[in-house]
Order: sequence, then C-alpha cells, then structure tokens
Amino acid sequence: MDFEEALIHELKTVSAFDNRIYPLSSPEANAGNGVPYLIFVSSEGEQAKSLGEGHLSSKEVPGEINIIASTYEEMKLLTKQVIPLLTGMEQRVIGVDGPYIQEFTYKKPVELYENQPGLYRCHIEFNTFFWGVIILAERALGTKLEIGEGTAAKSIGQLKSISSPSMSQETIDVTTLESDGGYREVIGSFKDGGEVSASGFFQAIRPWTGCSI
Repeated sequence: MDFEEALIHELKTVSAFDNRIYPLSSPEANAGNGVPYLIFVSSEGEQAKSLGEGHLSSKEVPGEINIIASTYEEMKLLTKQVIPLLTGMEQRVIGVDGPYIQEFTYKKPVELYENQPGLYRCHIEFNTFFWGVIILAERALGTKLEIGEGTAAKSIGQLKSISSPSMSQETIDVTTLESDGGYREVIGSFKDGGEVSASGFFQAIRPWTGCSI
C-alpha cells in the first residue's frame, strides 16, 4: 500500500463513517442523508534527498482532513476519535504493509458551520514524514558498510551485523490556553538522520610478514 491507500485503510476503522471516506470532494449530502463522512486531501509529497545518495525512499507529505456531520455534537465526537487515530499512526507501519510513519503533526482543528447544505465541518491540517513501503524480511548476506563515496569508497570488512539508522524529528509544544479539545498542539522542529552501528572482528596485519592475526 502507498500512503494514500494506507491512510484510507486506517480511517475506515472509524465505523461511524460507514466507509464514507472520500478524496478531495464528496457526493451531494445533506443533514438527513449521506452523513457523517470524511474528505481527505493528500499528494505524492516531497521526497527526501541527501548529498551523495540523491533522492531517498522517505517522504514528507502535507495533507488535510475534513470531518462532516449533521450536528455539532456528532462532529465533536468524531473529531475526538479521528485525532487519536491519526497521532497513533506515528512510529508504526500503517495500513497493510504500508509506509512506516516516522513523524506526524497537526495544526489546531478549525470548526465551521456550512449553511448550504446545513452541515458541521472540522478542518484539520497535518504533516507527516515517513519511510517507503517496508520489506518485512530480506537476506542480509552480502550487505556492506562503506566509508567514502563512489569508486573511492572503502568497505569495512569482517562485520557480523549492521544496524539501520533511526531517523527522528524533534517537536515544539505550541499548546496555548486557547487550544481546543484538551489536546496538545505540536509542530515539527529539527530532524536527526540517526546513527549506524556495526559489530565484527578486528583483523590486524603484521607489517614484517604481511600475515593477518
């Protein structure tokens, strides 16, 4: 699953929507028919890029969620279900073998009443950073750890294991006394590329013989 497919899969777990999860727009609905429902806005996002490696499998994707209900009370109730669902996607694979969500932040929800067609709306803007689709198992034999770039790179030999980096991003708490719903509000701060660790055997060379020990 890509991010959009996985997001839909997660949102459909809110039974009150009865699978009424729509991209960009929805079929005609009014206070007596076709509600509640949810509209989401997503995109292909912006692929991360590093010096020397080019574009990576990780992405940053902004998006929007719109919760539509026939009453104010219902809209508030659904919002209280959707926000924990969204923030709960962080630090796990979403959907069925979808992307691994490294970071998820959202802005203060905005509540509106639309005279036509007489429905209540909660608008939530979010931003997410994730890795691409994760392969659950892969043979590690032949994996190398190199220092340098291109043809000048040198392999570190006699390794038993190599860990993958754990990328992270700090958050800034921007909760105020005017924050609604009892939820903290956070925004993304500096990103950390993480560290790589490896274990193996030390092999020294005797300079007078050229033999290894």
